[in-house]
Amino acid sequence: MIAGALLYYQWHWWRNRLLTRIRRLRQPKYLFGAIVGGLYFYWYIFRNLGGGGRGVRISPQHQDVAQAVAALILLVMVLMAWIVPHSRAALDFTEAEVAFLFPAPIGRKTLIHFKLLKSQSIILFSAIFLTIIGRSWGGGNFVVRFLGWWVIFATLSLHGIGSRFALTMLMDRGLSNWLRRILVLGTVLVMAAGIILWLYYTVPPPPV
Repeated sequence: MIAGALLYYQWHWWRNRLLTRIRRLRQPKYLFGAIVGGLYFYWYIFRNLGGGGRGVRISPQHQDVAQAVAALILLVMVLMAWIVPHSRAALDFTEAEVAFLFPAPIGRKTLIHFKLLKSQSIILFSAIFLTIIGRSWGGGNFVVRFLGWWVIFATLSLHGIGSRFALTMLMDRGLSNWLRRILVLGTVLVMAAGIILWLYYTVPPPPV
């Protein structure tokens, strides 16, 4: 019963959100922005999906560099979750969710599960979108690419939630924001220095 009501709310949330975006197109500024955005995505992305365009291909000799850059970007995103936040952890609820869900006979655990599943709907949409776009970057199996993007987004989302609750626990124990940032940045600098020293004494120099 409760699961059906939450699914009903989620369906109408997405439906009303889409209808609101469509109704905004009546205004010239939103209509012009939608036309420009549609032409941009068609010209640079969707035009190459049929195989007629060249797309953006990564050569085999540069794949290792691309993977290293992608891993570095993910590492920076993970570290920012421990450096940037300055307030206590909280799960954000909209005014409609507060008005309809909080007075209902729903436990806190069910509300947390609802927020996690709601974030998964956005993650699934983002994963499908980037999977379609990624076809012009180098091909590959559709299912494998989709699962890869979903794992990345889901892991980052759960890590962000967990890190905020961990930071709240540390704040309750007296750890200030600036001390926490200094400790995190100091740990990163020590690890980076260790990696550089290991490369200097272990990896042979490149040929002339």
